[in-house]
Amino acid sequence: MINLLPPKEKKNLLDKKIEKLITIIGSITLFFLIFYLFLLLSINMYVETILESELISLEQLQKDHLSSDSYQLQESIDKYNKKFSQARMSYENQTFFTNGIEQITSLKPGGVFFRNISLKKSDAGIFFSISGFSKTRANLISFRDNLEEAEKISDVNFSPLSWVRPNDIDFQLAFELKR
Repeated sequence: MINLLPPKEKKNLLDKKIEKLITIIGSITLFFLIFYLFLLLSINMYVETILESELISLEQLQKDHLSSDSYQLQESIDKYNKKFSQARMSYENQTFFTNGIEQITSLKPGGVFFRNISLKKSDAGIFFSISGFSKTRANLISFRDNLEEAEKISDVNFSPLSWVRPNDIDFQLAFELKR
């Protein structure tokens, strides 16, 4: 077939064919893009629905599990809180005898030795009853003076037999150490 159209008309025809082809290809591409978009939206909605239902069931399981576990945990915490508060109150009301013994031994001069120390908790502090040995009466007098000068010590009482001998004295004394 011989095309006798002038080149200008040929070019117009070719342009129209290309335009129709671009319109058809564009329409088909637009159709597939819209179809692909709807497909992605439906998949997204499906996945979101499944995730929501799984989250709801997971939350319900956690509530069921936590309600029993949290109840047991709360009971355990309450039990240990009671024990802790009892231990703390016991510790606060406790009298530390070691502090009292340290104070008394720091007041003891050389040549005075303890044989027996009895401690008893009293309302005002610690009641001490001590028996011991002193090489000389001067050491025992020094010990008595140190006890009487101490601020926290009151009611210092030596037995009368403690002052009879001048050397190698067996003594007994009682006093109270205030808190």
